[in-house]
Amino acid sequence: MSGRKRATVSLSNDDRKRLQAASERLSQVEHDYNELRQRIQQFNNQENQASYHELEARQQGINHSLAGMNQQLMAIEIQTSQALLEQAADFHQQNLITGTAIWDQTNQLLNQHSASVYAAIEASQGARQAEFLRLNNALIHQKNQTQSKKRAARSMIQAAAILYQALETAYHDEPKAFKQLQEFQNAIELAASNLESDFSEAALVAAQQAYHGLSNLRGEMEVIIQQRGYLFTLASAKAHEVKEIIEKNQHIRAMDLDGNLLEIQIDTDFWSEGRLGYLDEIIQQIETALNRPVQELETENLAAYIQVCEQVETEIIQSVHQARLNAISSQVRFNIAECVVGALKEQGFTLENSEYGGDDMRNQYSMVLADFEGNEVSIEISPVPGEIIDHNLEMVSHDKDLRTEHELRQRGKELATSLRGFGLQIGRISGAPVGASLPTSQEPAKFVRESPPPTYHINKRIPGHKTD
Repeated sequence: MSGRKRATVSLSNDDRKRLQAASERLSQVEHDYNELRQRIQQFNNQENQASYHELEARQQGINHSLAGMNQQLMAIEIQTSQALLEQAADFHQQNLITGTAIWDQTNQLLNQHSASVYAAIEASQGARQAEFLRLNNALIHQKNQTQSKKRAARSMIQAAAILYQALETAYHDEPKAFKQLQEFQNAIELAASNLESDFSEAALVAAQQAYHGLSNLRGEMEVIIQQRGYLFTLASAKAHEVKEIIEKNQHIRAMDLDGNLLEIQIDTDFWSEGRLGYLDEIIQQIETALNRPVQELETENLAAYIQVCEQVETEIIQSVHQARLNAISSQVRFNIAECVVGALKEQGFTLENSEYGGDDMRNQYSMVLADFEGNEVSIEISPVPGEIIDHNLEMVSHDKDLRTEHELRQRGKELATSLRGFGLQIGRISGAPVGASLPTSQEPAKFVRESPPPTYHINKRIPGHKTD
């Protein structure tokens, strides 16, 4: 007759408290953050300096192209260049302070930079509008307004064309600038056409509008280029940092219930149920995206990459933590199994065979024990979902002689009493639901190992075991 019994088995409350107290240590990753951050900071500094020098070269190139322009407008554009350089210098200085800061701080820095640059753009815009107003008022008092308007329109068209050519040279490889530059070129051509048709006033207005838009575009492009460059550098550095952390934590040292490091290496991806490998794939996708020319990258996407890298870094810690907990849980099953073998030995049973399900140490642990009369007991120890040290213990008796329910229940009670002697906590014993049969010694195909049990140990001490 067969009897199936089930009970929840767990370690002692003291062991549970030890594990809870060790929670933070279980999350310890294998990495030298200080050394890595220093290297990344050095990389960021070099990229920031290169970015500033590129901006400086662009602005010098634009300024050198302004010869032949109205002197007042040229002076305004040179002042705009100086303001952009000053804002960039301040922006890069702040970059040195924040380094690889969390995204909230980075986003705040970007907002501050945008606000300061657009303030400079507005100041330049106000100076241009004042100059346009001065020119327009001067025309009103000219005796020959027709000729004066023609000269003013021609001068404005020339200034717009000069600025257009300077910006086209400076931003020719920027997709965002290309379309707008085309529109302003068309506006300048329209202004020239109006002038040829003696629509001087319309030509002047169109040329002023084109010039005004081009000057604003210059500031807008510098915001995009500076911030995109900064985000690209930060995203690249973050991805490299996280990639290195993943590589350093492919194998980590196991820990015991107290969070003490053991001389045992465990495969983090295996014990985290493939989580670390999944995170590695995410970083590889980001690195692939970052291999594209920087001009093709959107600042919104770069910002998203940085935030994803930060999330992945947090999840690496969680994966390391979960891997160590799963390894401890596996060891707890083995330790419980040792206690069960010791308890049933008192009833005359000896171990016939045992293994982790599917030869996978993350799964349930099964055993078959037999006594000298040929009676067998099949044991399965499986983790309670979401728990580490709580397990379900299921026992099925295969007796040659008929056993009463009372006798089977008594066997279960004796086993529970013996397990309590090992310091384990045993829940209420109940009849297990009927399901797949547990293995017997006549079913060796289900077992890879017949004896002895696996020798893998994280904590060689049986938790809660009483010693004399």
